Parts: sequence; C-alpha cells; structure tokens
Amino acid sequence: LARTCTHRPPRRRYSRMPTTRSQSKSDARRLPMVLWPPNLIGYVRVATLCAAMHAADPAGSDAVWFCFVSLFLDYLDGPCARYLNMCSQFGDLLDHYTDHVTMQWLPYVTPSA
Repeated sequence: LARTCTHRPPRRRYSRMPTTRSQSKSDARRLPMVLWPPNLIGYVRVATLCAAMHAADPAGSDAVWFCFVSLFLDYLDGPCARYLNMCSQFGDLLDHYTDHVTMQWLPYVTPSA
C-alpha cells in the first residue's frame, strides 16, 4: 500500500513587501521591460538631454546643469542594471544611443561657451 498524506502543511502567508534582496529582484523582474528601473533612468537621461538641447542659451547654466544630470545618470544606470540583474538589449541600445547623441551635442555647444 502506498502511504498517502492527508495532513496538509499550513499555508504560508507572504507579506506584500519583499523581505530579501533576491526576492525584491524577482519582484522587479515581473514588470514589463520598458518599466525596469535602469530603463527609467535612461528615459530621464533622454529628457534631461532634450531639455539641455532646447535651452535658450546652449552654454548657459541651465543647459550645463541638465547635461551634468544626464551624464551622472549615465554613471548610475549600468551598475543599477547589473545589481538588479535587469540587463537587456533594449536598455543597452537606449544607453548607447543617448551616449552618441550626447557626444554629438557637446562639440556643438563647446565653441559657443
């Protein structure tokens, strides 16, 4: 005779807030890829770069500030993606295209400074 277990273990209740680092990573990966935090950082980079390009004075303090914020976020998005294990081809292309636009825009602005 095969033994059957009629006793069920109590059902675990999980809290809504993640309790461990690995659990928070897996919860974040449930988001659509376009809403991953590293990609959100990339969108903010694009917005700050556009704001810098559309500033009245391309070498003014507002444009320099927006460009600095974009470059600082560029410094953060890669480590954030690796820490959260959210590296994607989309995020890589977003980062590279934004970098190329920044590097094309900076020589345009530099002579007017």
